[in-house]
Amino acid sequence: IVQTEVESMTFVLRLKLGEEEQVLDVTGEQTLGDVRRLAFPTEQGEVRFIRAGQLLRDHSVTLRELGLSNGSVLHCSVRPVDAQGQPVEQDYSDDFDMQSIMFPSVGLVLLALWYVFFAYPQYFTASSTLMLFVFTAGAVSVLWTSWRAERPPRHRHAD
Repeated sequence: IVQTEVESMTFVLRLKLGEEEQVLDVTGEQTLGDVRRLAFPTEQGEVRFIRAGQLLRDHSVTLRELGLSNGSVLHCSVRPVDAQGQPVEQDYSDDFDMQSIMFPSVGLVLLALWYVFFAYPQYFTASSTLMLFVFTAGAVSVLWTSWRAERPPRHRHAD
């Protein structure tokens, strides 16, 4: 009787979805599937639970078997699905591309430094001149590598 009473006792389980936190009263005999139904009753997407950095794949395991107790935290990830039940890939094409700002910014800074180098050479020591050459070479190599990655590959025909 004592063991049955302990197993049926409820405890607080904290679910974190991004910055949001949800608190549930659960028992040790409830499964992850039960938690999913309690926490996300209308969610059609795929709900993933993560504990201690590990993805919990088996939703039939009980909370007691997972070692969860009062105040334990489960992190959640919700992935939307389409009408056929397939995960929807998010479109990041409208997101801000930092590369579109960085290349021109670094280019302008280097251009200004080269202007100052030729206009006021007395302010440049040997080490600062070397660093200007190194940074310029690095920027050119990154720009060239980026440009090469975006170009379609050439097809050579064997005759």
